[in-house]
Amino acid sequence: MRNDRLQKLAQIHKLTRMAEDAELARVREAAAARNVTLAALARLDAGGLVDPRDVAAQCARARHAIWQERQRRLLNMRLARETATWLELREDAARAVGRNQTVGQLMKKHRKP
Repeated sequence: MRNDRLQKLAQIHKLTRMAEDAELARVREAAAARNVTLAALARLDAGGLVDPRDVAAQCARARHAIWQERQRRLLNMRLARETATWLELREDAARAVGRNQTVGQLMKKHRKP
């Protein structure tokens, strides 16, 4: 009876470990996507100075600033979605880790004579 219970716990532990690995992989993927967006936002802020006497350069800079602001809004919206997803996945992963640890503790408890 005790051996059967231990075998079942071992099977459950294997499944919870697989679930933990899958959830942690999803968190890493979401974090990577979020980091790409953060890097794109950082690149938008890189701008050079323009000679104030060069009217054509000033016009180009103004058009670029308008484009840059639009891109920043789009990237910020994407970042908000990605951050929300990342936070949800972190919570899911924390639960998966907790389940796996709990089953591991139960196995240790049942192994003791």
